[in-house]
Amino acid sequence: MLLCAHLSPLLLLHAGPALADEDFAYTLQPGDNPWNLSERYLIDMSYWPLLVAHNRIANDRQLPPGTTLRIPQAWLKLRSSQVRLEAVADGVEWHGGQGWQPARSGSQLQPGQRLRSSPEASATLQLADGSRLLLLGDSELRLVTAEQHAAGAFHLRIELLRGRLENAVHPMRRSGGRFEIQTPSAVTSVRGTEFRISTDALGITRTEVLDGAVELGNTAGQIDLHAGTGSLARTDHAPQPPRSLLPPPDLTHWATRWEQSSIGLRWAEQPGAVAWRLQVLALGEDGRPQGTTRVDQSLLQPVATLPALPDGHYLLRARGIDELGLEGQNAERTLQIDTQPAPPSGLVPADGQHIVGAPPTLQWQPPVTATGPTTPPPGPGGRHWRVQLARSPGGFESPWLDRKTDQPRLEPGDLPPGDWFWRVASVDFQDQGPWGEHRHFHLQLGAPVLQAAETGSHLLLRWRLSEHATPWARVQIARDPQFHEVLLQELHRGPVATLPLPQAGRYHLRLGSVPESGGEGVWGPAYELQIRWLGPRLNPQPPAASDAAPAPR
Repeated sequence: MLLCAHLSPLLLLHAGPALADEDFAYTLQPGDNPWNLSERYLIDMSYWPLLVAHNRIANDRQLPPGTTLRIPQAWLKLRSSQVRLEAVADGVEWHGGQGWQPARSGSQLQPGQRLRSSPEASATLQLADGSRLLLLGDSELRLVTAEQHAAGAFHLRIELLRGRLENAVHPMRRSGGRFEIQTPSAVTSVRGTEFRISTDALGITRTEVLDGAVELGNTAGQIDLHAGTGSLARTDHAPQPPRSLLPPPDLTHWATRWEQSSIGLRWAEQPGAVAWRLQVLALGEDGRPQGTTRVDQSLLQPVATLPALPDGHYLLRARGIDELGLEGQNAERTLQIDTQPAPPSGLVPADGQHIVGAPPTLQWQPPVTATGPTTPPPGPGGRHWRVQLARSPGGFESPWLDRKTDQPRLEPGDLPPGDWFWRVASVDFQDQGPWGEHRHFHLQLGAPVLQAAETGSHLLLRWRLSEHATPWARVQIARDPQFHEVLLQELHRGPVATLPLPQAGRYHLRLGSVPESGGEGVWGPAYELQIRWLGPRLNPQPPAASDAAPAPR
């Protein structure tokens, strides 16, 4: 088992002839010789004759730069190496001899100490060379050994007592280092790789290699696992032969940006998959996963609903699980969640409302947060809202109206009759949040407004038409206020109509609109009309209003 060494500028890795696994490969630099190398890197200066003999050096005074020396790792100086808790979630604890205590990010894990996680928690460990280990939920490990050669190579041994561990270890070939993970049924020796390892209550060890290679073995036998393969091992049974991991599922249809916190995901079934694993990790500014897992779910169906996640960038991973419990290769997809500032609520008019007459004032309530309503200060530079109006649900790409306002209301102005769709988004300075769900209202033209009723030899009516109205109006005169007994019904063009003068008596009059699409339109209010021999007069009073517009009933 080999581990990567990050050497000083004077130490170079050499990919020369095959070396014993226990040897460290060192490439000579100008000025190097067996004596100063022994003083610098070996346990004792007296090892220099052994170093010369081990490498079969005929003339130790004529070693050209570039020559590769083999150094048994047992001869190298060792010092304590660093294993740091880079990130821990709530529910992660460590045991250092004084009982279990909450773990803290930035703490150092020392040999002999244990680390465990609750079912929903995880922790990231970082080695001195930048390698990372991810302890997943309901898991426990013990750090056995953490040492570093003077030349930079590492000796690391971890005992995985239960649960799951995902590892991204820097290449270790020819470094003279060791990285081993021991479980109740096997030892996994790492040569620099990305791999996963787990052990369950039955003591079964499962290892899956995504990149590089590992050696999986116990007292009954051992195998080499390469990228794209996995195996399982039981106590006192040799590991099973390597088998190919399931290919990654297809996630290409997943959206990469979501404007709501509740996210539903679905993907296709996979041949050979009996379950699936879904993970979500936060991405840092460098685009790499950071911290602990936000989601780690085992699913029996290829469908999941993510819990509410804060705004940010995430990495989604999905993989199939075969009948042996081996988890397949990852399918990855980046995800951006952008839910803030939240859209307003309490939109008026209500969805589907039918409005007759003037266009409505669009109104809404500021979004409510944990600290209360977010009321924007006046002025276009602060928080405000953006409003769009369209003629169809899909018309917001080219909206009829697209306007900003610093007040929670908007007068849309004159609108043609018909169906209207509108939506509102909150804008926090220059950061616009997601659009709220669109709302719909139907605008119908109001009826003509009666302005005057005059008499002479005929009855003369004058009215005012609504904006966007057709030039036509309907006129009805009836004996009853319910207009069951209609005496006259006519269609007139323009704002004036001359009608035959009815006989003396009390009547009821109303005007109706004529839509462009046809139909009956809407009727305006009913007016009471009283005809005497002096001419028409509206009732009730005021008197002396014979030439004024009739009063609506």
